[in-house]
Amino acid sequence: MISYCPEKINNSAFSSGFGGSGHKQGTCIAFSVRAESADSVFLVGTFNNWSEAHPLEKVCSDMWQITLSDVEISDGDAYKFKVYREGGTFY
Repeated sequence: MISYCPEKINNSAFSSGFGGSGHKQGTCIAFSVRAESADSVFLVGTFNNWSEAHPLEKVCSDMWQITLSDVEISDGDAYKFKVYREGGTFY
């Protein structure tokens, strides 16, 4: 398993350790990550007790995304992308 340090949400754009990003616009925060061989991707973090409650949607062959309201996630919350693919789980 590969593990990256959790990222922190801030007031503007932010990025994860392996090509993922997020951007806060108004009352929404959009996250996206490039995960070429993924079968599924989840946004996990302190805001959801590190559960798989927030699956990302596959929008093209290697790009996944989700948009959350700032009611669900806020400044200072830590997050990671949890990626499932054949052969294992990666963060």
